Amino acid sequence: MARTTHVWLLRPAVPTSADDAADWLRAHLADADQVTPTWPILGGLWRWWVRRRGAERVVAHCRDAGRAVLRGEADELLARDLGRVLGPHYRARALAPHELVSAARDVGGSDRVVMIPLCAQVGGRSTIGPLRAGHAALAGHTAARADVAGYPDAADFVDAVAESLATCLLDRPTDAPPYELVFVGLGWHGRPDAYPAQVQASVDAVLRRTGTRRNASLAFVPAPGAARGPDPALADVIAERGAAGARALVFVPIGCSLPTVELHLALGPALRDAARAAGVQHVAVAPYAGTLPSFLHMLASQVRQAEGRANWEVPWRDALVEGVVLGLTPAPPPVEEE
Repeated sequence: MARTTHVWLLRPAVPTSADDAADWLRAHLADADQVTPTWPILGGLWRWWVRRRGAERVVAHCRDAGRAVLRGEADELLARDLGRVLGPHYRARALAPHELVSAARDVGGSDRVVMIPLCAQVGGRSTIGPLRAGHAALAGHTAARADVAGYPDAADFVDAVAESLATCLLDRPTDAPPYELVFVGLGWHGRPDAYPAQVQASVDAVLRRTGTRRNASLAFVPAPGAARGPDPALADVIAERGAAGARALVFVPIGCSLPTVELHLALGPALRDAARAAGVQHVAVAPYAGTLPSFLHMLASQVRQAEGRANWEVPWRDALVEGVVLGLTPAPPPVEEE
């Protein structure tokens, strides 16, 4: 039987509808890989309070987010295209943590599994959970496995984010005022661990890659069920930059490569309302890096590198296809200064 390499694109867990939003929040807060209260002794009381305060907010967010985000349709399209790039010996799937046990049943004993989080930064509780869930799903399985344990400042990921920024700037009106950058990461409950530092490393790498000298800020959106993001919160950064005289802001999602409920809503119509209230005249949102061809090739490159680290033989690898995958797309143009 031909050996198959399963590529699991691990996406954060999200409620699939408003009906199960409250149950999802309860499970999210009870998951030690996702949430660690600052004061463990008060953990039970703390979780009860967050559930009571945040369940209605999560339900409302799910109603507003739209089916495409809740169902992860962008993730599924990315997995489909990645499978086409890698070739017939690979099966790529975008999987939330609750789907991993079922996916493991499709893995043969002689197959291989490569796990790649769709969040480049996996140092925090909110992003490392899917990777740990993948290991748990394959516990006792004989399939060989390899991980891509984060890539916050990997050159090919940085190129993808830089391309998303360059793509956004091409659409700016010619009469728009000078812009500032706001990079947007995910929020979290409890201790942040290494996640904020990894997001900052991504931001620093993108700024070096683009060579921009513009003012750049980092902000975080609210965690599921929370009323505001951790510091620096997105709402606070918008108000601060508006008060400092910024009249054009370009927002760059960097906390996850494809829409999550929190990012989708934070970067939606409410963003423009908050910007107008702060005196910001022009708002632009860069596309998610995961929607661009360079990100697709980055994933393929990460798969190849994971196979190399695991010393797997890959006899079916075609030299021509390999050159396309590892050659990547042309580097994005530098950000032009006004």
